[in-house]
Amino acid sequence: MLLETIYSKLHNNGMYHASAFCVTRTHRVMEMTFFNKAIVNVKALGMTEEQVIKLFQTGDFKDVNIMPKETRLESVNDKIVEKLFPLAADYLFDPAYLTVSYVVRMLDIIEYISRNKSGPETVPAFSIMAKTLAERYPGFTMAKDILLRRFDYFEKVTGIALLSLNKQPVPSNDNQLLSWAFSRTATNDALMRTFVRYFLFWGELCPAFSRVIIREDKSFDHKPGTAGIVRKNELAQYQRVHLYKGLAKTGEFQLIEKKKGSYMSPEAARPALSVEDAHKGLLELLVSSSDLHSSGLRHGENIVCLFE
Repeated sequence: MLLETIYSKLHNNGMYHASAFCVTRTHRVMEMTFFNKAIVNVKALGMTEEQVIKLFQTGDFKDVNIMPKETRLESVNDKIVEKLFPLAADYLFDPAYLTVSYVVRMLDIIEYISRNKSGPETVPAFSIMAKTLAERYPGFTMAKDILLRRFDYFEKVTGIALLSLNKQPVPSNDNQLLSWAFSRTATNDALMRTFVRYFLFWGELCPAFSRVIIREDKSFDHKPGTAGIVRKNELAQYQRVHLYKGLAKTGEFQLIEKKKGSYMSPEAARPALSVEDAHKGLLELLVSSSDLHSSGLRHGENIVCLFE
């Protein structure tokens, strides 16, 4: 099949944004554009939309060549997304190649369509994408009432008040509601953006996070650029910690193991890896004096961190 051939090449070569040329058995050339592995546009001279879709279904082709390409969202054709996103879903969401950040980036396409394609004819494109995502992820939703509850719960868990960024009323129109929700999760930091959006739209906390208490470590053996922590089993897989004030990143450190000492409270056993205990902020992080000042941190400050 054409889709099987395409996605085998994309997966094996680690391509997310790409361009592909397919030669049909009738010697016609079809150009495909990919954003985050999703087919977002197709150009085929002399072929109708129905013929293009049939080609994907029947696999009536001779050759496919794929090359990396820096794809811009302006390339998105919502009609193509509407037809081909569900058709390619089994390949797009192959468990062998899934990461949380990859799945969350699918929202970029939904966001672009909801913001830039006006009119009721665009609703099917992002609603079909949402339906396809919900079929694979039961927690995924774009429903207004659930999103609002998650916004509220996110603030209680993390202390980050997304809804207070401005006091605009909640829109009732689906396109406007999504734009409203996306505007409150806008940040240039990819890790925080993934964290916020995965919680709001999928209802899960990932990557691992905690509220941490910053402690100044004045010992001579503490190397700048590292953060000391009492390492437990829950932290064994993590190598770096990213610190945030709100959605803004204030520091990034390599995690190193420290023996429990005067700066560590007895309760500082593990990061909050679940919704239930995430707000406790029992984890303490030892930062060198130079890093403390250069990052704008304060001894005893309680902030959000993400682990990777």
